Amino acid sequence: MTSMFALGVPSTLRIGGIISGEDHTSRTRREKESAMEMRSQFASPFLSHLREDSIAQTQLSSASGGGLGIPTGSRLLPAPVGSSCISVDFIVELGSPVAERDHFLGSPSAPVTLVEYGDFECRHCGQAYPVVREIRELVGDWLRLVFRNFPLATVHPHAQSAAEAAEAASSQRRFWQMHDALFEHQTQLSGRHLRLYASQSGLDMDRFNREMAAQTWAPSVHQQFLGGVRSGVNETPTFFINGVRYVGLIDAPSLRSAIENAA
Repeated sequence: MTSMFALGVPSTLRIGGIISGEDHTSRTRREKESAMEMRSQFASPFLSHLREDSIAQTQLSSASGGGLGIPTGSRLLPAPVGSSCISVDFIVELGSPVAERDHFLGSPSAPVTLVEYGDFECRHCGQAYPVVREIRELVGDWLRLVFRNFPLATVHPHAQSAAEAAEAASSQRRFWQMHDALFEHQTQLSGRHLRLYASQSGLDMDRFNREMAAQTWAPSVHQQFLGGVRSGVNETPTFFINGVRYVGLIDAPSLRSAIENAA
């Protein structure tokens, strides 16, 4: 996943701490030896992610007024065995309830609602895209899918404009057509490509171009982002099942099991 933090590494190991080589003169020799042991244990799997995460932290910290958006008292632990990612191991509820303004597929009366906070340029979201489609086919009418924008613009330069393009499409009742096009071509998200997908989705291009130039939908994207921050979202994709954050593997069997348990 593209994470807003140091991918679940304990706070003493985050950038600016032991991993970055910071050494406090007050630390005893035993503490130093313990720190080196912890560094060896935790650092290797995460070093390739640290630069991206340190940049992304700035975006979330700014959006949350300096905080990190994680509920007080929560703990960061590795994901289940077999996972290639690090997940947040705590129960947290969706901070912004699903409303009419949300983008959703399925009946509002469906027994299970799956909310995704995603970034159209995030490769992990791109990998989750066919999984979510498969889940919808497997579980049918008793699942309502909701998508909310959570663009990590500090690490994905086209994420914000792609999110605004999706919102512009939504204003013309073409959100899901644009959503699919963006994920299916997520390595091609320049302005020229966004206009192409808008045209292929049947949008009024004069209106689309005007709204994109004026950043008409930037406030809507920002509100969705802030809603994610309030819900403790710190990586993309992040899923909530019936208002409770999903922690686990993002594959069809795992998600289906969690959804069936929530029904």
